[in-house]
Amino acid sequence: MKKVLCMMIALLMVTLPLFGMAETDFPKKEITIIVPFSAGGATDLMARQLQPVFKDKLNVDIVVQDVPGGGSVTGITQAMTSKPDGYTIALVTSSYIALAAQDQVPLPLDSFTNITSLSEDPLCIVVKSTAAGGKYATIQDLMDDMKARPGEVVVAQAGNNNANQACVGVWAEEAELELNDVPYDGASRVVTEIIGGHIEAGCMKPADCLSQVQAGEISILAFFTRERVSLYPDVPTFAELGYDIFKYGDIAMVTFLAAPQGTDPEVKAKLSEMFYTVLSSEEWQAVAAERSFVTNPINGEELDAYINSVYEGLKVAAEKIFQ
Repeated sequence: MKKVLCMMIALLMVTLPLFGMAETDFPKKEITIIVPFSAGGATDLMARQLQPVFKDKLNVDIVVQDVPGGGSVTGITQAMTSKPDGYTIALVTSSYIALAAQDQVPLPLDSFTNITSLSEDPLCIVVKSTAAGGKYATIQDLMDDMKARPGEVVVAQAGNNNANQACVGVWAEEAELELNDVPYDGASRVVTEIIGGHIEAGCMKPADCLSQVQAGEISILAFFTRERVSLYPDVPTFAELGYDIFKYGDIAMVTFLAAPQGTDPEVKAKLSEMFYTVLSSEEWQAVAAERSFVTNPINGEELDAYINSVYEGLKVAAEKIFQ
């Protein structure tokens, strides 16, 4: 009996390091990031811009797979029901958080293994620039038109019942405006309609219309942020104009990375470490500045608390604003 026990202990001493090595050796192949939106959009481009930085910093290949549908639900569900080995993760945005806050998703947020925050995009109101023939030079010009033509001025956004619509709704409440809030199937469509003169304004991320802003076709009139956006220092915030945009809580356009429930804690820790290295690098911070978003990577309990804060803000907004 003693001899058998010794043999079992010896066997454990040999096999345990092998299990540890399998975990610490992660990753042994490329990591797939599922983007739950169509190719070519701002979110897809951001994921693809990760690829060269990841390769340069860590010599790890990133594969971007676009799985659009259901306001991001299709792609995220595919990722969260995949094998929990760390090799398939999802890019999750406020679109999914808003749907989760309304109980319209098959998987609740607490069923995810959250890896790291990726970005926070400031939302803004955009119009056709005066240089291109637009009629609004300031946000006050737009609001004056709304008051002169109640219910006629269109402020559009990509999708509905999301952070964009929540921001527009709170603004309308605060400024006592009556507007025509119209959802489209993508921010690019909103930009096209504004430039074509078919609608007056849109709510979106600067990254959604960056090339048009640079070309002088689109102007940003105001941001739904607490402080001015560094890349647009002359553009005011609704907060400084006296509107309490955050009266219902944190309503923000955030993006984070998540893995399926059951992912090994050591693999989760390795993923968090890898993304922190990449997202904190000068190369990635330059991408963020160029694309007008903020990257301040957080993980662990801090990330979970932040996501829950955005969830609670959107939950209240859904009750107060969404129809």
